[in-house]
Amino acid sequence: MKNIFIICGLLTGLVLVLTATGVMLVWNRRIKDQNLSRHALLVALVTAASGYWLMLQPFFALRLQDTELWVLSGLLLVLGYIVFWICIDRVLASFRHSDKYKESSVLSMLYMPSEDDDGDFPATRLMQPNSKRRPQNPA
Repeated sequence: MKNIFIICGLLTGLVLVLTATGVMLVWNRRIKDQNLSRHALLVALVTAASGYWLMLQPFFALRLQDTELWVLSGLLLVLGYIVFWICIDRVLASFRHSDKYKESSVLSMLYMPSEDDDGDFPATRLMQPNSKRRPQNPA
């Protein structure tokens, strides 16, 4: 049982290191929404392969059957994918709403932000809502 906890600790550490690397890649704008799934799949595959390799090592002597190895590898694949996806998606969402991201956006360079301003000219008496003067109709 102690060997299983050691393997789980090593794999959790590996996923956390790969997720921290992913956060740094988001900050350097290497991971975007379009390629997040590819990076998450890569991290999941590395984690599953590492777990499979660790379970086969004679040092841990788990003596698992082939079915158990494949089930554990599949579980590692899914969990690694989910952990990486959720963490990086949250970082991308917070990065997307930051001022630094807005300044680099193409749309922000094309369009000015819409603000409620008074206009380019002063208001006349006809435009004021409580004006006493009414326009005269030439009838």
